[in-house]
Amino acid sequence: GLPFVYEVVRCRQLAKCQAFLNLFEAEGCRMIELSCGLHDKYAASTQFITHLTGRVLGKQRVESTPIDTKGFQSLLQLVDNTVKDSFDLFCGLYRFNANSTAQLESFTESLAEIKLDLRRATAAGAGADAAAACLSSLAEGIKESKTVQVHALTKQKEAEGKQVISLCVGEPDFDPPAEVLQATARAATETTPPLTRYTAVAGTLELRKAIAGYLTTEKKTPYGPEHIVVANGAKQAVYQSVLAMCQEADEVVIPTPAWVSYVQIVRMARARPVLVPCAAEDGYVLSAESLAAVLTPKTKMIMLCNPSNPTGAVMPEATLRGISALLMLPQHQHIYVLSDEIYERLTYD
Repeated sequence: GLPFVYEVVRCRQLAKCQAFLNLFEAEGCRMIELSCGLHDKYAASTQFITHLTGRVLGKQRVESTPIDTKGFQSLLQLVDNTVKDSFDLFCGLYRFNANSTAQLESFTESLAEIKLDLRRATAAGAGADAAAACLSSLAEGIKESKTVQVHALTKQKEAEGKQVISLCVGEPDFDPPAEVLQATARAATETTPPLTRYTAVAGTLELRKAIAGYLTTEKKTPYGPEHIVVANGAKQAVYQSVLAMCQEADEVVIPTPAWVSYVQIVRMARARPVLVPCAAEDGYVLSAESLAAVLTPKTKMIMLCNPSNPTGAVMPEATLRGISALLMLPQHQHIYVLSDEIYERLTYD
């Protein structure tokens, strides 16, 4: 009763070919003549999606409960059958069949559509207004920065005529030096081409050369301007880096206490933040041992803010070398470090 799928092409001896096919038909096989293209289409919509569903549920670690339904028991059987098969078989169904790529995209889109249907129905049932219901799940899940909230409150109190001492934003209460202001004004009016026009996406060549020179002089790291991208502030640079490197299901390790935006940035990139508490008695410094305890094959990036915001902790060289040695191990060489050094010139020890 098993299917025997075949296609006759470039056959010069039809009699021998038919005799070969007759052998399998005589043994009770269901003889199915299909073109390769149609076979691959069917395989993607049956075999690949079966293995895909089983492996997705396997990642969910579904297990039997006292209230199992027959439908759920069939899903458990599906998981058992598919996960026991080699991953190479599953990968082959995807790698060597272009239709499987479209099937995977369709599966992902269908899941997103179901999530959207549930969100809309829930919002409607809760009496949410139309504007709130139309927000994307990404926007809906992002929380406003606490420092921005407090900063807005201080401005409100100041507008009300109240005296406020604000410690929420690292913003000097004095202007930049006159030389800086004058140079900025000249750059806007005297530069050729004027800097009031669009610049190169990565930043002006002159600025990138200056940054490369700074890194070479101060840190002995020989980067050229072609290795440098200028962003509109550190938050954009961090976000773009995480967005470029991380995918869904990737994990990003964040030592805490941490800058409030790190977690939200990781979530905006649809990755998963993994928080590692750093204790006061350890100087709020991440140790190689604490880091090793949370690293998994899913770990894609580690965020190191040195000196730290908000603790001000500076990581000793020995600690950095220990973390470096850990990440050089073969099982961890897929992990990237995002080094946020925005406060490096504010250390005076």
